[in-house]
Amino acid sequence: MEKIVLSISNNLRIYLPSTEVFLNFEEVDIDEFSGFYDWLRNNKGDILGVRIWMTQSNVIIGPMLLGKPYVFIEKDASWSIFFDKRYSFVDVNANLSADQEFFSIDFYENKHGEELLIVIDCSSLSDAEQQTIKQLLA
Repeated sequence: MEKIVLSISNNLRIYLPSTEVFLNFEEVDIDEFSGFYDWLRNNKGDILGVRIWMTQSNVIIGPMLLGKPYVFIEKDASWSIFFDKRYSFVDVNANLSADQEFFSIDFYENKHGEELLIVIDCSSLSDAEQQTIKQLLA
């Protein structure tokens, strides 16, 4: 599994990239370094979500994330997206959640601005970690 697609709307859905997933979406043009991300893990090492550290693109992407129960927007320009809204920062082991992955992050929005797709490279995750994410696929 090379990449996953996080579909940000009222409910989070996770997909593998396919042509069908991107129908009716346009790439969000971000003319800069798109940041890096950390996989959020608990004490057992299970993947709970992802924290994305961004810069100027917060102005473009940030408003699309507001009000989502599974997204936490930090003052330090990071967004934490939990794969299950039962999780929060109290579940995260900071020492196990500092990957600082610098693979590309791509953003797509639908024409009405109601849904955002975030494409994240997950090729550096172990087979067990990838299996955890596969169980969450829509």
